[in-house]
Amino acid sequence: MTEKKIHHAVSDDCTEIVGSVQGDGLPLIFVHGAMDDGTLQWEPAVPYLADRFTCHVISVRNRGRSGHSEDLSPPRIIGDVAAYSSSVGEPVGLVGLSAGGNWILGAATQLTDVTGLAAYEPVAFEAISEEVLSQLSSVVMRVGEEAKQGRFTAAVRIFAEFVGNEDEIAALEAADAFKTMGLNVPADLMGIQ
Repeated sequence: MTEKKIHHAVSDDCTEIVGSVQGDGLPLIFVHGAMDDGTLQWEPAVPYLADRFTCHVISVRNRGRSGHSEDLSPPRIIGDVAAYSSSVGEPVGLVGLSAGGNWILGAATQLTDVTGLAAYEPVAFEAISEEVLSQLSSVVMRVGEEAKQGRFTAAVRIFAEFVGNEDEIAALEAADAFKTMGLNVPADLMGIQ
């Protein structure tokens, strides 16, 4: 296994975007979704890919080692992904999960050297029924209430129970992931205001 390195890039508003890098080969940029900073969703996959790809697991702003900013709008985060990808200095493949899928799709429109694109379960609000949007709104309100009380782990559990199934919830519990994911609740709530 190759040694893990850290790569730093700077977005156009001077926010530092940081990724862990491991492997050798064509570069792949992995972008996390909501409630993560890349460590839970993508770090476990890297050992299976690092012998063929240089894997960049990035954290968008306000998560992980990346810098902080008040602006967490989708266009800003898309710009972060594009800036990081460009900083690699060679053509890249983009892989994103959930919101990360949306962000890589947006970044791909700003980049000229994308070798491949894999958006897994990107969020398509336009395709969500009014009933499910109403339920989602209620869940977000409950998440916000828990976060106001400093109960970030409980906030994550509320969201996870809405989007996940029993097996996924059990896997998150077994990995003690709710506590780690709770660290990202403030950034998630800022991003949807």
